[in-house]
Amino acid sequence: MPVTNNSDSLRTRNLAVDDALTLGDDTPLSFQEMIAPPTPPSGSVVIYAKSDGKLYAKDDTGAETDLTAGVTAVHTHQDAANGGLLDTAAIGSGTLASARLAAKHRTITKIFYIEDPLASDSFPIAFVADNVTFVQVRAITNVGTVDFNIQRRSTNTPDVAGTDILSADLQATAASAATTSFASSGSVAAEQWLNYNASAIASAPTKLWIVLEYTID
Repeated sequence: MPVTNNSDSLRTRNLAVDDALTLGDDTPLSFQEMIAPPTPPSGSVVIYAKSDGKLYAKDDTGAETDLTAGVTAVHTHQDAANGGLLDTAAIGSGTLASARLAAKHRTITKIFYIEDPLASDSFPIAFVADNVTFVQVRAITNVGTVDFNIQRRSTNTPDVAGTDILSADLQATAASAATTSFASSGSVAAEQWLNYNASAIASAPTKLWIVLEYTID
């Protein structure tokens, strides 16, 4: 490319130089890899590519700057407006930038409906395939009250009594009730059944809703 001054113009199909460089659509710049050139004259800067695949600039003091420093090709967060990349390592490890967001993305909420509950009811309502930790159990009736607990039971014996998850039976009422008090900090090992165990009923409720909330460890 010839040297130009303020009165010169150089034009090709996709390149125009008029004291500024303008590239046409889909026209990349190509740099031949080379060793660092000599220090340019006073008031000048040279840009070049080296064998490490990076672009550098050298100013008239001889200082060399890596123009790609701090630039990464893949981000572990949303890296663009209205979209971007979220890598699998960040998702799988739960290392999202926001701890609350990470926890919410691995929180499971299950809702169960029991019609005409009885004080003698005892049956499996869920199965957890992963290690989990309970966050909250909430329950509500249409009328009256139902006292119950949730048991964890072994993989192959859902019909054999297990261990209570709630530190005390929860009494569901028509005004709703909830607990965050759990035995063993609410931890349940993988491959376990969750069993609903009623212990008392009053004032003839006909509907019971239970909400289990837990995180995948």
